[in-house]
Amino acid sequence: MISGYDQAERALNAVQLFSRMKVEQANEFVFASDVSACASLQAVDVGKWIHLQSMVLGYADVSFVSNSLVSMYMNCGGVVMRCQCL
Repeated sequence: MISGYDQAERALNAVQLFSRMKVEQANEFVFASDVSACASLQAVDVGKWIHLQSMVLGYADVSFVSNSLVSMYMNCGGVVMRCQCL
């Protein structure tokens, strides 16, 4: 559902749905989609929180989640955070 919202350019709906679900229920696909939605919204603070949660659950090392994180930080101007993400 979150991926569908993101692909349909309804990023705010994707972020809102993620915030209502339990983080433990999320998988790597949910994290990648929601990070992408944060990039679309320029919501770097929310994206940082999602980044932290993905690290806690071990999804930040999944290649497509990492790619989404790098893209988000690039789109939001977070050069320092982008480097730390790599």
